[in-house]
Amino acid sequence: MGPFLPFVYKTLIVLISEIVKLQVMIKFVVALVSLIIFFSMFHFSASAECQPIYGGGSSCTTATLSVIKTVLNPATNAFVHDMGVTDQLFQPGQTVTFHISVTNIGNQTAQNVVVDDVVPQFIGTTSPAINDGGGTTIAIPIGNLAPNQNQVVTVTQTISPTANFPANQSVVCLNNQAQVRDSAQDFSQDFSQFCVQTNVAPTGLTTVTPTPIPGTTTVTVTTPTPTQAVFPPPSASTLPPTGANPLSFLALLPTGLAGIYAKKIAEKMKKNSW
Repeated sequence: MGPFLPFVYKTLIVLISEIVKLQVMIKFVVALVSLIIFFSMFHFSASAECQPIYGGGSSCTTATLSVIKTVLNPATNAFVHDMGVTDQLFQPGQTVTFHISVTNIGNQTAQNVVVDDVVPQFIGTTSPAINDGGGTTIAIPIGNLAPNQNQVVTVTQTISPTANFPANQSVVCLNNQAQVRDSAQDFSQDFSQFCVQTNVAPTGLTTVTPTPIPGTTTVTVTTPTPTQAVFPPPSASTLPPTGANPLSFLALLPTGLAGIYAKKIAEKMKKNSW
């Protein structure tokens, strides 16, 4: 028992010392986790909820920035979110007017807000002009937005001539995309659809021959088969932030500290063993 007692005493001293240190470590880890949760709440408040859009793409709104894109219907002189094949069709060379409504729905001022209007296919000139160095995006800075502040941006686009459209499509529907972003990497996007009567003669033909009736003349009627296509929006020159949130990696820190601490205790116990 004699040699065993010093080992017991040393072990008890090491355990008491480590228990005191463990209490300090627990308080530190609790405080660190609390900070991680606190800052994560602010970051994930800007996570986007997206809804798919017919023809490709999605409409997204964050908890900080909201964007709604609408197109002017010439028949009603009202801005609507989408115009389909049953609405008034635009013509090649006609100008289409859009409104992009941006609202800060958060509780902090959104800094350096920029609207990116992504121009679809079959568009010739735009106002404002495309300014991303030969791409497809119109970047429109609108500055800072206070909470609940709204700003509306007007964009006009001129449809390309008939010769630029596919030869086998008489109606083409285009999705026009708008994105909004700020310096805090908040991001939202929305789409507005309109359709163009291309004036291209349809390639398909439907022939109808009625059942002959004795004593009458049979007439064969041939009519064009209407064709239409919905084109997805092009890729934006400015992409939203993607990938894991760097802040989330801090959540691994408590696990790492616990591992280091456990290794330290094992090394001390080994030194005091006999």
